[in-house]
Amino acid sequence: MKNNPKLTLIVSLLVVVGIPVCFFIVSLATGNWNFFYFSLIPGWVLGIVSVVHSIQQLKKAK
Repeated sequence: MKNNPKLTLIVSLLVVVGIPVCFFIVSLATGNWNFFYFSLIPGWVLGIVSVVHSIQQLKKAK
């Protein structure tokens, strides 16, 4: 399997932004803001860990 750190970085950034945005839309539609609040921490933790890992892989590849 080919390692593609640039693709990993793009996907990680989409996760950091995309998960909260999806739950923000759900919260707007339902009026229940708990969906949005409880999506922030897991989305950011998962995304930030992935971003840090992919940046390290990019540095290692150079």
